[in-house]
Formats: sequence, C-alpha cells, structure tokens
Amino acid sequence: LMTETILIVDDEYSNRFLLEQVLSDYTTVSASSADEMWQYLKQVKVDLILLDVMMPGQDGFDTARRLSEQPEYASLPVIFVTARREADDLAKGLELGGYDYIKKPFDDAELLARVKSALKKRKDQIALNEMVLKDGLTGLFNRRYLDGMIRREEEKITRGLMRMAVAMCDIDHFK
Repeated sequence: LMTETILIVDDEYSNRFLLEQVLSDYTTVSASSADEMWQYLKQVKVDLILLDVMMPGQDGFDTARRLSEQPEYASLPVIFVTARREADDLAKGLELGGYDYIKKPFDDAELLARVKSALKKRKDQIALNEMVLKDGLTGLFNRRYLDGMIRREEEKITRGLMRMAVAMCDIDHFK
C-alpha cells in the first residue's frame, strides 16, 4: 500500500466499492455522506478526497465550498467523481476549488493517473511551503514563519485567550 490516504465520499455503496478496488494500492476510507466525511476528517489524516456531486443532504458542491473555507482543509485536493456531464457543472466544481472532475463511468487508468497527479501536486505544494517557511541550512522555521506566528498569537492575546512571552537568543552572532 502507498502511504497516501484517499477519502471516497459517495452515497452509493457500489461506487465506493468500485473506487476502493481501483485504488487498492492506496489506503482508502469511505464515507456515504458529507456528515460522515466530516467525522472522518476529524479522525484520519487525508491526502485527497474523491467526492460525488449528487448526494442527499449536503451535495458535493456545497461540501467542496465548506472545505475550501476552512484553513485546515483548504489545500486538500478534491476530485469530483460524478455522472453529471454538463459543462456548467465542471466549471462550477473547478471554481469551488476542485482539483479535477471525472465523469462516471470512469476509465480505471484515467482515474489512477488523475489521482496520482493530484497527490504529486499536493506533495510538491507541501514541500514548497516547507521551503518557504524553513531555513535550508538549519531546518528551523525562518523569519517569515515567526512573523506570521507572532501575528496569530497576538490575535489570541487581544481576544483575551492567552498570555505570551517571547525570548530571542543570538547563538554565536548567527541570526
């Protein structure tokens, strides 16, 4: 099994089963609704979501919108897997932050290629974010990270949620 975890969200058991079979080289978890998906996200670190558009309750588009509005899930790639074929649906899915849009019935090889592409892009984005926030020589967080972290902590202080003390050390004039 590959280390990436894919969350399959589809109200039809047969669709979830088929996707799990095609993605057998990955770790997969399945949810039959958006509500169940939110529960999984609290418990499991997920690298990609395959999301059906047409589901009872909260549909895939509303689910994608909610994911994109939450900082901890905004960078999580979402691939819509749906029987809907209208061009407007594809555009809407991509506008809502979807990484890709696959029409049912899907080709196994195409699905695997798109999943692999989405996972590679996510891995590259994580590496890039780390390069931007960490010093290449020491591996420690850099000034950009420190500035952002201090701003976030100051917001907590102004809301009365905590107190803060800061200590800065100069090690052999290495700043």
